[in-house]
Amino acid sequence: MSYLGKSDCHLCDREVDVSANRNGMAYYRCAACGTKLETKGARGDRALRAKVRPFEDPDAAPAPAAVQEPEPANPRETPQPEQPKNPPRARMPAGFWNV
Repeated sequence: MSYLGKSDCHLCDREVDVSANRNGMAYYRCAACGTKLETKGARGDRALRAKVRPFEDPDAAPAPAAVQEPEPANPRETPQPEQPKNPPRARMPAGFWNV
């Protein structure tokens, strides 16, 4: 069973995944409306495959063009992180023996 691509459900027009069964015939099941469509003959298989938007493997796609990172406005000075307005207090001893 191989994945063929995406198509639209003939009943509710939502997007469905189209696959091929063991015999190579196309089929889909719509989760939204519960419709099952299986092709039994060559004519129905051709009609369904004509409506399928083929799956494009992202690994086979060409690599995206390199993006240049923008240069900082002032490369010599690095901004200092802001100091918290209320610095954390030192931990006070507590407990029975530290009274």
